[in-house]
Amino acid sequence: MGSIHWISNKLDRISQVFVQIALAIIVILFLAEAFARNVLRTSLIWVDEVSVTFLGTWFVFIGAAHAMKVGLLISFEALLPSLPRPLRSAAFFVTQAFILLFLMVIIVFGSRLALFTMSQPSAALQWPMGLAYSGVVAGCVLMVTHTVAAILSKVRNEGTQ
Repeated sequence: MGSIHWISNKLDRISQVFVQIALAIIVILFLAEAFARNVLRTSLIWVDEVSVTFLGTWFVFIGAAHAMKVGLLISFEALLPSLPRPLRSAAFFVTQAFILLFLMVIIVFGSRLALFTMSQPSAALQWPMGLAYSGVVAGCVLMVTHTVAAILSKVRNEGTQ
């Protein structure tokens, strides 16, 4: 197994742990907010910002990277078995190329947005908004890693047939 596969697998395992911890924190914060509103008759104004804006963004994009790794994202792969073998391979590589192109565009523009908004403070906690947007970039970088690993795996498997 190549080093990109090893890296992809390790990053995926870290992603799984991160997503589980992030979800637990989000649930705890929302329960704390519900308790504060209904029992203490006050509001924790920062809970939505932390749970949705910051952790939520990271949770969604890191979770999407894991979903990509394990094949849970919507794709055209259901159509591939109906194609002849040479077309199946070509369709796979064309699809992966478009995925990589799309992810690279998101990484470039997401990085620019994250850097541009590092000086913009969030409303409640005054944290840099670029931290939230960095989750988009991090998730897409993970997806690129997983996509490259899938392409190399396909090339290696087709070379042995």
